[in-house]
Amino acid sequence: RKVIRIALARKLLVRLNAKARDVRQAMPNLS
Repeated sequence: RKVIRIALARKLLVRLNAKARDVRQAMPNLS
């Protein structure tokens, strides 16, 4: 179903955002 796909995509986006945030905190020089 499309609903499941949307939920999975949302989970991936949240995970990517969290990773990007961690990277930014670890390397504040790269803005």
